[in-house]
Amino acid sequence: MSIEAVALSLGYADTPHFTRAFKRWMGVTPKYYQTQLKLKNLEIRE
Repeated sequence: MSIEAVALSLGYADTPHFTRAFKRWMGVTPKYYQTQLKLKNLEIRE
């Protein structure tokens, strides 16, 4: 799911606002979080 789709599904009118809020909560950008999650899933499969 794209970052934009997540932002819209959570009620954010624009992606940059969601990105700023996500970074405040999680300490990383949504894209970085998504990339790390994908890498972790690949490691588990190996």
